[in-house]
Amino acid sequence: LQDALAITGVRLEKLLSSHSGKKIFMGGGGGAGHSNNNTAMRGGGSGGGIIFIIADSLVGNGYKISANGQAGGNSNSDAAGGGGAGGTIIMSVNSYSGVLTVEANGGKGG
Repeated sequence: LQDALAITGVRLEKLLSSHSGKKIFMGGGGGAGHSNNNTAMRGGGSGGGIIFIIADSLVGNGYKISANGQAGGNSNSDAAGGGGAGGTIIMSVNSYSGVLTVEANGGKGG
């Protein structure tokens, strides 16, 4: 980031005053697996977080900004965990250059 504005201790509604009444959420965690065949149950993946970027200019340089959910735990039979949901990314940028990947994908189920 170039010319990034750091904001600490500011209430969310001040940051998003043009979006009043709308809510944002972290991605929910995936559900744990349930076993019917006496196999070990696997946990669900963690959900993605929330990312705010407020900057005058953003230079991508081929990097990635990610709020992806994690994959659920694998199983050989039943009892695999569910993938976590993708999170939220909010960007307020006046100008940008370069290549930048932005992701908020859900994780794969186990």
